[in-house]
Amino acid sequence: MKRYIVKQPKHSEINDEKAFKIGRADINACFRSNNDGDYRVSGYITADDLNEVFRIGNTEPDQIEKVDEFYSISCGDIIVDPDTQVCHLVSPLGFTRIGYDPYFGKGA
Repeated sequence: MKRYIVKQPKHSEINDEKAFKIGRADINACFRSNNDGDYRVSGYITADDLNEVFRIGNTEPDQIEKVDEFYSISCGDIIVDPDTQVCHLVSPLGFTRIGYDPYFGKGA
């Protein structure tokens, strides 16, 4: 099991156009937004894989280690693998790898 990092958009700091693109899991918009610091660490979920992170993040709130306001996991959120630092975007159908987390270990 791993302790995955869940990153969610900083909705109070982004404009409506960017929020719209993130909410639709626009890969380029989410990649840029993550690199620009428009995401925050909202919590940690210990799980075996991304599917289990998604399930726990939507059905078992008592198993989420919240560090900020945490919403159920949805399209546009990012899950970071703590071992590889690889970011996966929650997409309409599954997950899309979008690179490495530029803020890993920096408390973003």
